[in-house]
Amino acid sequence: FLSYWQVLFSIFFLVIYFCFFLSPDAYSKRKNIKYKAIFTKYLNKKSQVKDFNCEDKIILYFSWFDLKGNYSLKVNWYRPDGILQEITKTRFSVSTSKELNTALWLKLRKAKRLMPESGWQDFIGKWNAEIYLNSEFLSQKSFYVIC
Repeated sequence: FLSYWQVLFSIFFLVIYFCFFLSPDAYSKRKNIKYKAIFTKYLNKKSQVKDFNCEDKIILYFSWFDLKGNYSLKVNWYRPDGILQEITKTRFSVSTSKELNTALWLKLRKAKRLMPESGWQDFIGKWNAEIYLNSEFLSQKSFYVIC
């Protein structure tokens, strides 16, 4: 039979294993993915933006560092009510590059309602963007839509 300390150590090891190796950001830790992602309104002026108007193009701009190989990038865009609004995807290849830039974006479209001014209410609030690289969850980022 196992001693009390052996059982306690085994439980501790399993907790650490599941928390680290199966955590949502474990992919980037195991694969050493180095990147920076910001929300912005314009590709020619890459300043970080947290609050967007309803008619803005919402760009998620990535800078990837020291990548090699073929990649697929996907972003799931979730509205403030938790409903998936849109999925955007792109593929890219890197042979030799210190830094590679990619971008995915979301353009909100007003719902057609009887009262035109009421078409934006589903969009106002905190949005979440889930980022996947090669079908593996990489991270989640948030931004706000204010109208």
